[in-house]
Amino acid sequence: MNQFNLSFSPLLPSSILIGFGVLALIVVALGIYARRRGAWLRALGLGLLLLALADRSLVREDRAGLKDVVAVVVDQSGSQTIGERQAQTEKPEL
Repeated sequence: MNQFNLSFSPLLPSSILIGFGVLALIVVALGIYARRRGAWLRALGLGLLLLALADRSLVREDRAGLKDVVAVVVDQSGSQTIGERQAQTEKPEL
């Protein structure tokens, strides 16, 4: 079974990335408010820069199911002669 996941392993702490994001949002908002040329291009550049710092990657995992195997261990030592232990050991449980 193939599975795809988007993985983030930031190069900087999350608080710093969030701070940069807020700062970038303020810069872009001021540029749009002042009707500066290239404000949308700056927004795209700053967004791509933040994505690069977030170090995102697409991870593909190939998984295969395994057979269910169980090891059954039966105690046949001398301690089985105490009380009703022998009957409990021989009793089949499913």
